[in-house]
Amino acid sequence: MRGGDFFIHVENIRDHTPEGWIMNPNYCEILRFHDLGDMLLKINRILTYLEIRGEKSAELPEYHSLQDCGFGKNAVCFYLLQVLYTQHNSWQGQLRGADGRQTYFRSALEALCVMNEGILENADR
Repeated sequence: MRGGDFFIHVENIRDHTPEGWIMNPNYCEILRFHDLGDMLLKINRILTYLEIRGEKSAELPEYHSLQDCGFGKNAVCFYLLQVLYTQHNSWQGQLRGADGRQTYFRSALEALCVMNEGILENADR
């Protein structure tokens, strides 16, 4: 896994606002987020931390799989966000959903918009 890989577990959606968890294998804790803005800030904080430490890749030493740690179970939405390049607090990379869709993005805002579309689709179900 690369340093910029994030697993995003949307636990629930209230009033079209997602809440859930963010996990990065290079970061020591799983972070809770309460809306898209909070998620953006926490991902950026992790990216800054990893850049300072110079982390490039990691294994998941504590778990045999993400399912073992409960990540993805009973998720309303589940995403793999791969940040391939960062500059001036913006990102470029790809986003994969649990449904198999894969989208490339050129900014953090574009990534959030794509995630929000999927979240709103699931909120309407």
